[in-house]
Amino acid sequence: MDKDCIDKVLDAINKDVDVDADSQAVNTFVHTIASEDKALRLLAWRKKGPISKLYLLIVYIKHSNARRVFFKSKQRKAASKAC
Repeated sequence: MDKDCIDKVLDAINKDVDVDADSQAVNTFVHTIASEDKALRLLAWRKKGPISKLYLLIVYIKHSNARRVFFKSKQRKAASKAC
């Protein structure tokens, strides 16, 4: 499980190539992130490179209502400045 696996699958999809060689790794990753074991899910995502940082940030924000409210307020503030 690593970033290269995801890159290979995405490249194969873009090139319409058979991905059987990597399908086992992808299935393992999908099975792992569907697991109820939070530590195992986080470990799997941490191996995915930059996308893992985004995922872990989302998990962190969603963990508490106060963080969600704070994040939404920052979004509104950024949106009002952009207009």
